[in-house]
Amino acid sequence: MKHHYVPQFLLRRWCDETGRLQSFSVRDGRVLSSARAPEYTGYESALYAVVANALGIDDDHIEKRFFSPLDNSAAVALGMIERREPIGLDERPPGRSSLIRSAFGSLTFWPTCEPRV
Repeated sequence: MKHHYVPQFLLRRWCDETGRLQSFSVRDGRVLSSARAPEYTGYESALYAVVANALGIDDDHIEKRFFSPLDNSAAVALGMIERREPIGLDERPPGRSSLIRSAFGSLTFWPTCEPRV
């Protein structure tokens, strides 16, 4: 499984009209650039496998049970911040993690640069 260390919802903000972004890599001392969809960059295969195996859980458990819901919550929170909607610590709407509420709880605005649409 691909474990994205850069969440896809953030990568999508840099996509052009074809749904691709520029991905850079270094090979043989040369910097290479290629256009890729977010699902094909910013990831490592089995990134959490060592930790998962040490804990005696499935390799994908950490991604599916922790990071995927966290990324979804972060995407919702970022959307609210961009729309300048307040996010209060006392709110407990379904689907938003307490981590996101504590990280962004007192913000009522967020300076942004406009992503490509």
